[in-house]
Parts: sequence; structure tokens; C-alpha cells
Amino acid sequence: TAPEITALLDELAGITQANVETVLQNLWEHGYNPPFDLLIAQADISAWTNTANVTGWIPRADPAIRYGMTADLANVADDYIGVIETDLGAARVRPSGRVPTTYWAAYKSYGSLDERNPLVVRLDPKVGQVICRVLSGDHIREYPLENAILFAEFGVGVMDRVGAVVVKNDGVGYTDPTIA
Repeated sequence: TAPEITALLDELAGITQANVETVLQNLWEHGYNPPFDLLIAQADISAWTNTANVTGWIPRADPAIRYGMTADLANVADDYIGVIETDLGAARVRPSGRVPTTYWAAYKSYGSLDERNPLVVRLDPKVGQVICRVLSGDHIREYPLENAILFAEFGVGVMDRVGAVVVKNDGVGYTDPTIA
């Protein structure tokens, strides 16, 4: 059940296939289906690609390498490093230098600008879809955009609080990450 899964998420330690399966099970129980996305720390790539711990690891194909007939390769975009095959389906793995080491997140992405994504861009209903508008003033001289003042009202908000899971690999529960 969901409370049992939540308790397990607080006790995850290490980057393992079992921990990935537990986190994806949490998303699946909340109505999300594969493929999933994992956002990992750039510093932790070697732990994620270690097939001794992450047994479902499948690397992304590199066009500069000719592979044999028996190699399993992930057919994903260049910003992913591979896929982890799980009992619930595929989880695409994307590293980021902005994620602190020992942290990772799993979520379901529906593509750009889809309202079902866990995070969405919120726009001011008075402004509408216009992201920026130029404000007129007496400072405009010879060129229309010279010293232009741009005005924008938007922000990023949480659309669905159960649409993602953030994990710290220490087994003592969640703490706020330190981002340098």
C-alpha cells in the first residue's frame, strides 16, 4: 500500500535495482505508467551504470560504435545515458550537474508543455500566453528595442504532488540538498 511504500522510500540506501523498483512502484500505484524518467547526479553516473548493482541497466547506443548482434542498446535521445529495465517497464536515465550527489528523482514525463507533468509553468491569466511584453516609455530613441523594458509574469509550480519521487541515498530519510 502507499503508506508502506512511503516508509520504504525514507529508508533507501544506495543505488540499486531494488531501490529503483521501489520508487517506480510508488509512481505506478499513483496511476503513472512507463516509460518513467530518472534524473540523477552527474557525479553518480558510475554507480548507475554498474550492472552489479543496477541489473537492468542498458546503455544508449553510440553512433560512433559498431555493436555486435547480441548487445542490448537503448534507443533514447542524446540527453539520456541509457535505460533501466524494471518489472514495471523502462526508466530513462538523464544525468544533471545541477542534482547534488547521492540524490535522484523519478517521474513520469508526458512531453513538453503537457499539463499532466509534475511541474508546470504557470502564467498570469490577465496576461495570457504572452511570456514577455515590451513596455513603452520616453527612453526609446532611434531603435524600437533600444533600452527596452521587458515585463513578464510566470513561474513554475507543482501540478501533481504524487507525480515524482525524490530520493537521497543514505537510508536516514530526506534532507534538504546543498547545491553549490
